[in-house]
Amino acid sequence: MAKTISIQGKNIILFYCSSLKTLGLESRVSLPNKTGKITDAFVQVFTTSGKFVDELQLDPVADKSITPVELNDLYSGLQLDSSQNYVFLFSLVPEGYSPNKLSDIELGEISRLNSTQDFYIEHYIENSISAGVLYKASPVMNNKSIIPQFYFFMQAPKIYLSKHQDTIFQFFNPNISIELENSTLYYFIRETDGTILSKGELQVSSNGMSLLSIKDTLKKNNISSLQGFLHFEAFSDEAIFITLTMQYNKTLETLDLEHTLSPHYYLQKNKMDKKVTHQFYSDLYKTYNNNSVSTPVHS
Repeated sequence: MAKTISIQGKNIILFYCSSLKTLGLESRVSLPNKTGKITDAFVQVFTTSGKFVDELQLDPVADKSITPVELNDLYSGLQLDSSQNYVFLFSLVPEGYSPNKLSDIELGEISRLNSTQDFYIEHYIENSISAGVLYKASPVMNNKSIIPQFYFFMQAPKIYLSKHQDTIFQFFNPNISIELENSTLYYFIRETDGTILSKGELQVSSNGMSLLSIKDTLKKNNISSLQGFLHFEAFSDEAIFITLTMQYNKTLETLDLEHTLSPHYYLQKNKMDKKVTHQFYSDLYKTYNNNSVSTPVHS
């Protein structure tokens, strides 16, 4: 018998994103519908620390159509603090499902509905720059009844620093429960030869979001003169995170975005010994001292 998940209708098809007001950016979302049916649409709003704020029903989205949503309209309609970032959980509810009623749905159907939906978040400065990225989420993420042990890994040789440019990582902790719960993400910043410059940890709340500025992080570790390329690695066994990588030069107004996938996505048949990999990183984290000079590690 196929495995099922008991889920509210409005949590069947999901998309997590956020505003970036603190970076001086405006944001809009594109909601495509490829389900084959008309869908009702909803948005739930959370603080970046995961506290539920409000909920709003949006206009239905017709099949084979795309509905744009300006986050500024949600700020106005829900009277949100325009100086703060918020997390927005968008959802599409296909015909035949009740938004607030629990239904037992086969995991295969959940996968089909979510795999066809690539949602788009775009951040911009009016009359200047715009950058966006496609990605998706799933109600299965961080659901312990489906995935008993979470493992998250990130290897991103994508840091580039200059006088005015920063690399900023954005971490979402998707979880359809609105119960507040923090998950810890551990990370290393390395030089291009593999030498560890610093380590640290980040708390990301369920349904929340955290930003990690590489420039700010290095400065806190008394490293402020580095420019050029660096390497970032992160790991956790407490949650599966959605990760975006941003290159942002606020002075020159240049911006790009990328959805950074875990390395296991690139391996044959998605196979990866996650337990052993996590143990390797965990041991390295415990033994490395931020005030010491490490031996380069190459992978």
